[in-house]
Amino acid sequence: MPKTFSLLCVCVLLSVPALTVVAAGAADEDASAAEPAADMSMGAYNEAPMLAAMVADGELPPVDERMPLEPAVAYFAADDEIGTYGGTLTVFHTSINPWADLGYETEIGGYVIRANPDTNALEPLLARAAEMSDDAMSVTFYLREGTKWSDGHPMTADDYVFMYEDAHWNDKVTTWNWIPQIKRAIKVDDYTVRFETDEPYHALLAKHASPPGGGWQVFHPFHYLKKWHISHNPDADALAKEEGFDTWDEAFNHHFFWAPQQDLEQPTHHPWILTERTNTGKRFERNPYYWKVDPAGNQLPYVDHIQAQIVDSETYHLKIIAGESDFAVLGTRFDNFTLYKENEAAGDYRVVQIPAPVVGASVLIPNQFHEDPFTREMYRDVRFRRALSLAMNRDEINELVFFGVGVPRSATIVSTNPYFKQEWEQAWAQHDPDAASALLDELGLTARDEDGFRTGPDGEAFLQILEHSNEADVPVLELYKEHFEAVGLKTEIRLRGDLWQRHNAGTDNIYTGTISSAEFREYTDAAKATEYDSGFYAVNWGLWIRATRDLESGAKTLDDFADGKIPGEEPPDIVKELDDAVLAWGSSAYGSPEYIEAFQKVFDIHAEQLFLIGSVGVTPNLGVFKNRVANYPTFYKPEATWPGDLLTSADKLFIKQP
Repeated sequence: MPKTFSLLCVCVLLSVPALTVVAAGAADEDASAAEPAADMSMGAYNEAPMLAAMVADGELPPVDERMPLEPAVAYFAADDEIGTYGGTLTVFHTSINPWADLGYETEIGGYVIRANPDTNALEPLLARAAEMSDDAMSVTFYLREGTKWSDGHPMTADDYVFMYEDAHWNDKVTTWNWIPQIKRAIKVDDYTVRFETDEPYHALLAKHASPPGGGWQVFHPFHYLKKWHISHNPDADALAKEEGFDTWDEAFNHHFFWAPQQDLEQPTHHPWILTERTNTGKRFERNPYYWKVDPAGNQLPYVDHIQAQIVDSETYHLKIIAGESDFAVLGTRFDNFTLYKENEAAGDYRVVQIPAPVVGASVLIPNQFHEDPFTREMYRDVRFRRALSLAMNRDEINELVFFGVGVPRSATIVSTNPYFKQEWEQAWAQHDPDAASALLDELGLTARDEDGFRTGPDGEAFLQILEHSNEADVPVLELYKEHFEAVGLKTEIRLRGDLWQRHNAGTDNIYTGTISSAEFREYTDAAKATEYDSGFYAVNWGLWIRATRDLESGAKTLDDFADGKIPGEEPPDIVKELDDAVLAWGSSAYGSPEYIEAFQKVFDIHAEQLFLIGSVGVTPNLGVFKNRVANYPTFYKPEATWPGDLLTSADKLFIKQP
């Protein structure tokens, strides 16, 4: 893929819409081969009856005046249908927070651009076009003129500049800055914004096709929020006190922040507006200014309302099997698969297995900095990690825990990746307890206690502690325990409420968890710690490597570190080689030869070193949908890694007519 490219809409007056990506300077060459797009000129749009009634009553302007001049066309897969308007979808949430079925989260609103599910190519979405500079130090977005917030106010470059200058870069504002490489946000004109970095960042454009390119990260309604911000209203402190806050920033964060949404008056670009939130429920109503249409020119969404009831986790599943939930995907559990299926007919729903980019449904990560010197020595020896891997009976795990629908495999990228190698998936993934025992003997673990367990230098059983944070993990962990003890390694399972914190601090034993990984998403994150660099499985190696890079680049001096010393610990050469490959992967142009070479080197090393030990992967996410619901998600898009990402297509859900 070239370093500089634009997203261009090639419009032909035909009935089937498509948006085409072409390289900058190649528009003339590619235009004739582009798929035709629908005529989305003014007067071509249809709208929901409830909105048409509001127009007739003078409560809303006509639909043509509410839409962008060039509206975004929703992606429709081959089996999606043009829907019908109306109705209410009932869902259940286990928290007031956004991350829930059809909840108020960044994914449901879509991104500045998108990755085409069929080709992975970058395409326009909220922006009608985008251009990356030759030096990979800036990206320019050309916004869709006429796009409006849910209150009818235009969405412009001011909303993008505001998000950076007044939110991300203001210490008093609570926010998540997922693209810290951006150092300047420049308003070129009302509908053009440019983001600039201080050094080349090849993932700058691609990252906007994932959650970092969503509303929580890139834009917020400047026209609405500015009165609470001291930079735009010198009386902001006085206004804050009128509302019961001590300072302007307390008031601003109340009105601004999203988790949970406190100010229900804040305009949105989402398909539905959160109109009511209590401790027991939430209600959403269609956004009359939503900026997207279906291929036939119908303004989305199709559904009028979303009604959410807040329940506990157990009740969530009971509501599903009782047939009371129209759409359940974020809280479903695979260990309930049989339960869901047994009640499918009675509940008038269908259970859908959605193939997910699950590298490992259960991955073991031995802590390379374990506090016990002998344990640390063993975990750093690749022979020990290979012994653990060979001791696993992956076929048994797949059948007993995952109902046979997963893939026994090592922890590597999923096979749908275009650069995938079969040997990565099969590396040290055979069930061979004899070979595992031989490796353990080779390591000197030959002495046994009276129970037959291998002992360490202290004469005590060499204990493997599998740490987990979810009771649902227990069935697979019990099988690991059985497999490891069969080769003489005494094993315990421990529930840890602070497992993630322990893992990040490097104080865990053997971390257990799920890793989902889409190549596109990993690429955009590869410049920081990911599942594939040493910061994930050996904290101190990661600290040393990043500090050393900062010193070499001149970004920092030894004076910037405590006691003038490089933090962490210098890693072995193979780890340095791996981290260099991860860095090269993240700093190469997407899809370039350099990108592919670095990507494959990362997974070559992981296949041999087994820093992450997988057992079963590619397990599906379960969706439970009422039979009356159509256009529900059936696959993960290129940027997707978790069930919440499935909500990017929620706007095309519709309720079938009886």
